[in-house]
This record gives sequence, C-alpha cells and structure tokens, in this order.
Amino acid sequence: MATKADIHKARMNGISKRQYVPNDEKPVSTDEVVKLLQEAVESSGPGVPHAAGYLLKKMASGNWRILAARHEGGFGSTGRGADQNRHVTLSVDGKGYHLQIDNNDYVWRITGDETTEQIAPWMSPGTPHQQ
Repeated sequence: MATKADIHKARMNGISKRQYVPNDEKPVSTDEVVKLLQEAVESSGPGVPHAAGYLLKKMASGNWRILAARHEGGFGSTGRGADQNRHVTLSVDGKGYHLQIDNNDYVWRITGDETTEQIAPWMSPGTPHQQ
C-alpha cells in the first residue's frame, strides 16, 4: 500500500513534458496521473488497487514520465500490438505501463512491460505480484 509520503514523492518525481497528445485530447499532468492511481488504490476489487499501489511505490522511488496522454492505439511494443483500449502511457524506471481508463477516467486495468498484466482485475485478494 502506498503511503502519503510515497504519493508525495511520486508527484514530485513525475515529468509531463514532451508527451504525445492526440488532436482531440489535452496533455495529462503528473498530478492527474497520481490522482488516477490514488483513486484506483481506493477502488473495490483486488487487482487494480494492488497494481496501482505497486506502481505508485515505484514512481516514488525515482523519475517517471508521461509518454502519452489519453489515447487509443499507438505503436505497440515487442511481442504486443497496439493497445486499442483508451489509456495513458507511462515510463517508470525504464519500463512502459498503460493505465487503461474508461470514459469516466476510472482506471480499470494496468498493464506493463514487467509482466503482461500487473495484477489482473479479476484476481483474488492476496494474489502475489509477479516480477
């Protein structure tokens, strides 16, 4: 679970400059990303809160960057195609993450380079994080 100190450090460590912003969107601030993750930590369901807390702790430990504002598609990465879900793309500790969000800006899934799925939203409480 991310502490208040983790959340503060994560907010201070974020960089939002030079992010990709689609024509119909606006840039995403580091405060917005931290707020999305804070709300995800407090949400119901085991997978997303666990993954959001894990990511906040990683963001608190060093610099992280917003690579792309809210968008669908993209270029994909090694072994994965473009993500057709609406998402925000982050780089944390040199690894890419997608905060998949719905139309109300609720994070419903977090995926990333470390594992295909940080913790699947449907996993039961107590499921260990895969590294």
